[in-house]
Amino acid sequence: MANNDLEKFLAGSGLNRVWEKVFSLVKILTGDVDVSTKGTLQKQLDDVRAIANGRKQGKVFATTDDMKTWLKNSANAGLLNIGDNLYIVEKDVPDWWISGVLTTADSSTGYFYTIEPLEGPKIDLSSYDTAISKLNEDITTHKSSGDHDDRYYTESEMNTKLNTKLDKSLIKKGTITTSTPNWVNPKLQTGDRILLSAYVVSGPSTNCECRIHYNSDAKGYIIVVKDLNGNSITSGTYKIEYKYIELYL
Repeated sequence: MANNDLEKFLAGSGLNRVWEKVFSLVKILTGDVDVSTKGTLQKQLDDVRAIANGRKQGKVFATTDDMKTWLKNSANAGLLNIGDNLYIVEKDVPDWWISGVLTTADSSTGYFYTIEPLEGPKIDLSSYDTAISKLNEDITTHKSSGDHDDRYYTESEMNTKLNTKLDKSLIKKGTITTSTPNWVNPKLQTGDRILLSAYVVSGPSTNCECRIHYNSDAKGYIIVVKDLNGNSITSGTYKIEYKYIELYL
């Protein structure tokens, strides 16, 4: 079969891509074209084999505009098959795939192919959007109302409790040195001064403790120094430091 007859046969069969590769090989084999001007014979044979096996191919373009220009070029008609991919290097733009091969340019796009975006299935995030919206609403309401569950105090409750706390400036310190550690009267009147605590600063024995008692004869609180067995210490010079609340200012 002559070269022109082979060209007409393959073109008429609709196998345009196969015809292009095979016919170029025929020209090479018959001496019509210099092999050096058409690339290596093995590469073209591999291309023909891939097309015959139905292997998908792809083309890479720098930008979407470059792809559009290529698709409108009549010289590129029939070079790609349905399912072949069109990849765009440009960021944040979709890649595409060939969904149809046309014999004439599309009237609206001017392409010799129909194409569709190449993308995976979209995940339905509507439920997540609803949940996040509800959470933001709850947080906003919570901040504005100050409501909490029963395990925690509200701001109002805490303010009430803090307002009842004693001012630290009302707590005073005093010291007294005594030779009767079993009866120490710091002379704090019950009505305006309340004894809070006392401890021994120095004395014959440091293994002791101070206990506070109210005594009607003293008309107030007294301090009694006792050993660790609870027995009153009756002699020795002891220096005692104590703290009290000054209610009358």
